[in-house]
Amino acid sequence: MARGNSSVRMGPISLFALVIIICLAVMAVLALATARAGLARSERQADSVSALYANERAGQELVARVDALLAQARGNGLDRGGATDLLADALPGLADAAASAAAAADEDANADLLPQVDAASVDPADATATVRFATASGRLLDIELTVTADLTCETSSWKATTLWTEDTSDTVWSGPST
Repeated sequence: MARGNSSVRMGPISLFALVIIICLAVMAVLALATARAGLARSERQADSVSALYANERAGQELVARVDALLAQARGNGLDRGGATDLLADALPGLADAAASAAAAADEDANADLLPQVDAASVDPADATATVRFATASGRLLDIELTVTADLTCETSSWKATTLWTEDTSDTVWSGPST
């Protein structure tokens, strides 16, 4: 028994093709959203690392300038107390110059990523200088330098941190408390 004219109905095939097309469209939208989220995350990471490196550059520049100042003090025959007093007078200017040099080294950097001197002080009793570089993006670098007996600069502390600002704008529960 041979059948005469067999035809393929287009309804199920069209429905199957439509479902496949919808699935592919949803997958494309998800891929695009994921790519944009990845781009935003990588840009934030790049900014964070740029701010960290700018602070590090300013810190290294500061150590070099303090080292040069102490070499000048050794050449002038100063003792540790005299060198510490000289450093106390010059430290704010040295720190500002180091921050400016670090900013000038990266001309294309965003202003939020450039280091600024947040604090600079010298403790004459311990012969230690403390400097904090900060960026507007919240990256901090705290440096503590000690003037040794032979009038050299020793790094006592070098700590990079980030300020955390908690976002409390989301309200999870606005109902009455029990």
